[in-house]
Amino acid sequence: MASTARLPPLGTLRAFDAAARLGSFSAAAAEICVTHSAVSHQIRTLEQALGRRLFVRRGPGVSLTPEGTFLAERVRHALTQLSGAVEALAPRDSRSRVTLGVASSVASRWLMPRLAGFRERYPDVEVRIHATRADLGPADFDRDPVDVAMCAGSGEWPGLVAVPVLHDEAFPVCSPAWPRAQRPAAPNDIAAFALLRADAEPWTPWLRAAGLDFPEPPDVREFNDPGIMLQAAAGGEGIALARRSLVEDDLRRGVLVRLFALATPAPAYFAAWPRDAQPTAAMLALREWLQAEGAARCAADRGARVALRAA
Repeated sequence: MASTARLPPLGTLRAFDAAARLGSFSAAAAEICVTHSAVSHQIRTLEQALGRRLFVRRGPGVSLTPEGTFLAERVRHALTQLSGAVEALAPRDSRSRVTLGVASSVASRWLMPRLAGFRERYPDVEVRIHATRADLGPADFDRDPVDVAMCAGSGEWPGLVAVPVLHDEAFPVCSPAWPRAQRPAAPNDIAAFALLRADAEPWTPWLRAAGLDFPEPPDVREFNDPGIMLQAAAGGEGIALARRSLVEDDLRRGVLVRLFALATPAPAYFAAWPRDAQPTAAMLALREWLQAEGAARCAADRGARVALRAA
């Protein structure tokens, strides 16, 4: 029988598997409920133990090296077998389970800080988080092992039931390290700065609402992960067009600062599932809670806008 003495810690393999599947350390962190730095540390530990480089950076994400691809296939198979064995022997309890598919940025920045409230309200329901790369558009229930998805867009997706749970808005933010004299004093100063945005969320609607006839800046930096975009803005790399739902904690902690009171509507978030699926009590409980949290956030936003205009 082969010895397991040389196996690296299981935590490093879980972090590696999540990062390999999702192509992002941030997405992996959201899926396994740890910080981005913890995933980076686990990957570094694994690479040092193996003496091999497993990832290379590709823009805001990461991709596997040939050695990483070789290892990823075998680690995924081994973890699937291990999970199945544990599940087969685990005692059955009375708790119901629901798996929620949600973009990693939304999971880490909006959902996770609130999830303890769901557990208090529904102690007999276990919510499992499945982090996805996409933020906008319908979920792929054929690909992702989820019961409910929280996704942004029109909500009119063929074959899906979609219920609005969170309305959102967007506005510019930048690093507080920029002195006030170096920040744009008015919206029409924006064009002189490096601009950042998430995929499929252009600056044009905000510029039009500000009364500006600027075209979409041709050199705007696009990010497929809004969380990474906000990290870049906090590092002073430019002005980001940020969703309130994702940036509110950074604003509260002073990691980012808002530039103007003007905000424009952003695509709403919906709770969605296949139309031909029979919703369980756990799915309905999760939908109800998401709607309640979204309504509470909207009420808080109205109060914040009144205070901002009065300032």
